[in-house]
Amino acid sequence: MQDLEKGCESGGIWEEVWENVPDKVKELQEMVHRQIESNDENIPAVLDDCLWAVMELYKDSSFLTAKKLEFSYSIRGNEMFVTRKDKSITKATVLLAFHKAIELQRKQVEITGPKKLGTFGASYLYPIFLQLGIIRRNQQISFKLFSTV
Repeated sequence: MQDLEKGCESGGIWEEVWENVPDKVKELQEMVHRQIESNDENIPAVLDDCLWAVMELYKDSSFLTAKKLEFSYSIRGNEMFVTRKDKSITKATVLLAFHKAIELQRKQVEITGPKKLGTFGASYLYPIFLQLGIIRRNQQISFKLFSTV
């Protein structure tokens, strides 16, 4: 758990203005994947804070749902407002989906779509998590067929 805290607290990320956003996303990805590989089922609050901070950076960016519908979101306080939806998605719900994504990947379950997250707003959270690299899709493996000559 200390390794995770080092990564996030190294510069007080939620207080500073990030000059190089892709580096911070990469840092979040590395922390998430260290958490997936660990045996510790308790997800540290510092990881949740990092996710929310990165999500704040990407507010007003365009994303596509699994059905290819374009959307963006804004964040006000502890709520996420999606352009295609009247209701907000609370920070608690985002974190619930985030924890579920980590748990499933720890169990080596491929997250093939939003339904696997099983939370309100999953159709919007799934593509965001994909884009941020929180959810990794299994890469297709190509097999070379051997022929006898």
